[in-house]
Amino acid sequence: MNTQKIKLSQTNLEVEGQLKEYANQNKLTRYVFKDLLKNSESYSGETWLHRLKNRCEDVSHGCITGIVSSLIYYTDTVAFFKKYKNEIREILKELATDCGSDYVYNNILEGDIFIEDVFTQNKLAWLGYEEVNFRILSILEDIEE
Repeated sequence: MNTQKIKLSQTNLEVEGQLKEYANQNKLTRYVFKDLLKNSESYSGETWLHRLKNRCEDVSHGCITGIVSSLIYYTDTVAFFKKYKNEIREILKELATDCGSDYVYNNILEGDIFIEDVFTQNKLAWLGYEEVNFRILSILEDIEE
């Protein structure tokens, strides 16, 4: 592996700044960013931004594929959901609002017993991780090749 530092272009420096700002929004974004970054080390790419983008593209196929090794088993996904419930709640609220359906948000996360189901917590854990990944990938779309 070439340990020589590669100078980032102005565009890539801007992307790096946007990533750092987004990653520090809350504890879920920090966790997912660090996890993606750690798992991108084995990917090919000229810079860490390219490796991170390649990892995010793989994760964009969904946690159901098993690509996120820490989110395979129900015990892990339920623990993840419980740890990041507030952040996942905000993501779900944003998505529901964007779709014009506050009903989903109001009835699932605001008291519906449905949320207590392990299967639902699993899906919401994946949703949280995948949505943060998607937002990071959206920022990475601007990197120069």
